[in-house]
Amino acid sequence: MESLHKAHSLFVADLYSEAEPLYEEASKTPETAAEALTSLAYINIKQGRFGPAIAQSEQAIQINPNNYLPYLRKAQALFYDQHFSAAQELFLHCNSLKEASASSWIQKCESELKHSMTKEVYTWFQSNEDVHLIFFVKTNSAEDVKLEINSDFVSIKAKTVTGSEFLSSVKLSMNIDPVRSKFTVMPNKVEVVLKKIEVVNWHTLEPVKAEEIRPSYPTSSKKPKDWSKIDRELEEELKKEKPEGEAALNELFKQIYDNSDEDTRRAMIKSYQTSGGTVLSTNWKEVKEKDYEGRDRPDPPKGQAWAKPN
Repeated sequence: MESLHKAHSLFVADLYSEAEPLYEEASKTPETAAEALTSLAYINIKQGRFGPAIAQSEQAIQINPNNYLPYLRKAQALFYDQHFSAAQELFLHCNSLKEASASSWIQKCESELKHSMTKEVYTWFQSNEDVHLIFFVKTNSAEDVKLEINSDFVSIKAKTVTGSEFLSSVKLSMNIDPVRSKFTVMPNKVEVVLKKIEVVNWHTLEPVKAEEIRPSYPTSSKKPKDWSKIDRELEEELKKEKPEGEAALNELFKQIYDNSDEDTRRAMIKSYQTSGGTVLSTNWKEVKEKDYEGRDRPDPPKGQAWAKPN
């Protein structure tokens, strides 16, 4: 519990790199694991690392499947990684666990799906033992789907509800056990559960050429990322020192958190995380019913507007 409290304190002060190892330590303790993994997922989302965020959220879900927050984080990671259909399903599930907890996100997914110029063929995420591969295809019945699972690739051929033919194949970056793997046909998708041979984290679903390997994370996003540019930008940011005023304010937040009771800490973490860092409240009675990601979302600063990260 002490590691979790220290991590929350650093998180409130925007000291993510210092908070991460403490959250990782807390994730190894059963009573704090789910909360720590969910917070790690949120840090990774803020830093554009959507693959790890999905994996950490999935771990938290397995620990406590009745808590809406890890579902929300997983859905947000999928959304920002441009898997709008998969994200929408999870946001709907969030609403079923906690009323109106993801209503605004569902609207965002509907908008993205309506105006998207590219059709998603599949998405994927993983747990410690499985790789979940989801093909977005609408069929009338399971008889319309022929799926082949081999140790290093998956292929699908399906007849859609419109009568067209859906074809896709995925070469896997690591071998799986085809005998223990399975798939399920649903009206709007075909979900394949691939059993890993080794309990290891997959960095990519499909193999990449040696010259393409960069520091990266699990994603099936088709949007290219200029990692060289990102590295340069990060190096420039590291050279800049925080203004004294901001550093002093962050230190003040840290001190308040360290010296507060449990309800005050809960209020600070919920208000700060769910409002995207725009609200920091110490009043738990006020915060516990707030929905900063939906109906209670604060107005952006004058002259600015809310926007999703690129």
